[in-house]
Amino acid sequence: MEVIRDRELHEECGVFGIYGVPNAASLTYYGLHALQHRGQEACGIAVNDGNLISLYKDLGLVHEVFDETLAEHAGKRGTEGPLVPLSAVEERQVAEILPQLEGVLAYESEALAPFAPRYLEFAFNELKVEYAGWPLGGRIDRVDVDAENRAVVIDYKHRTGVEEFKLADPTVRDEETGEAPIDDPRWLPPHTQTLIYAQAMRRALGLDTRAALYFSTKGSKPALRGAASAELLEEERGDGRIPGLKKGFPGEGGSMDFDALLDRVEAGIAERLRELEAGNVAAVDPTSAQAAHARCSYNHEGTFVRRDV
Repeated sequence: MEVIRDRELHEECGVFGIYGVPNAASLTYYGLHALQHRGQEACGIAVNDGNLISLYKDLGLVHEVFDETLAEHAGKRGTEGPLVPLSAVEERQVAEILPQLEGVLAYESEALAPFAPRYLEFAFNELKVEYAGWPLGGRIDRVDVDAENRAVVIDYKHRTGVEEFKLADPTVRDEETGEAPIDDPRWLPPHTQTLIYAQAMRRALGLDTRAALYFSTKGSKPALRGAASAELLEEERGDGRIPGLKKGFPGEGGSMDFDALLDRVEAGIAERLRELEAGNVAAVDPTSAQAAHARCSYNHEGTFVRRDV
């Protein structure tokens, strides 16, 4: 009898592997959570400590299968199990986190279908990338890339709601007044972090960045909001684009595409930096469109004293 060894997977599975880290089992738990939308019948984790392979598997969702295993570790040191509650407070926290995590993963299963996460906590400090004429440092939470080298830059916001991060084409004119935000020669969006890194990713890795987004992961309604090229806007529910994002670049009746947006923001930031370098620091005109974003809306009373003048 001929023995056939088939090394391919024929089930509709999600497979996650990690090597060379001390908390591999815990990270695999999160990895399986991220793949759970691909199939929800059964799951398992196998861990090799160099001498022995330990395997646990069962029918059910990830947290259902491993809740009992996690409970066995209650009272032990939690260095390798962030979701192992060691107190009543932590039990409540885990009970709150798991439904939120499942909601985020369900949302992600319908978002940006052609893209896959490629870079996490991507750091620019050692890359010698310049932005607006200055060296750029810092890091971006996540960059997704598709087979055509298109990229989406994502910053996580663990808060409820990111509607304030929505950005519309500033060349679209108001039907009643005929005015447009771009009429202000110093126009800049109120939030520029992901736009800065979207431009920087082009220079660092040659990616064709098509969106700069903020991802709200807290509460019952996760959401991606920000600026995106028009081809990534949702046309109908579940179409694999950006759920709920209806306005992009260029906007209807507008002329600024996503590339032009990134260039415009960089030029505006470069102008502000030149002013700061020259020592030209002036108060914002309280009647201008930028005035609403000129001051912090909240300062921690233990650290800052709010000044309105």
